[in-house]
Amino acid sequence: MNCPQCGAHLSPEPLALTTVFNTGSIALMAVAKVILNSAGLPFVTKGEGLAELVGGVRFDGAASLITGPMQIQVRAADADEARDLLKEVRETDPAKS
Repeated sequence: MNCPQCGAHLSPEPLALTTVFNTGSIALMAVAKVILNSAGLPFVTKGEGLAELVGGVRFDGAASLITGPMQIQVRAADADEARDLLKEVRETDPAKS
């Protein structure tokens, strides 16, 4: 199957995503996204817009009881590399202490 606009091959298989980072901190989420973008790793976020919409982000970095943590997901094949890149960010999360 090919894309009707650009002709690129499209896989009929669903993309397997793995959560590699979760936090209640908007600041740490931004840092993690910059790191993955700089490394050229594609990712998607979950819960980021919802947390901002309902004001569910807590100042102590803990996940909101309303929305849960914000998450970053990558392709399963990129998960180990992404976790390694985000190790220091994860260690600075006050909610994980």
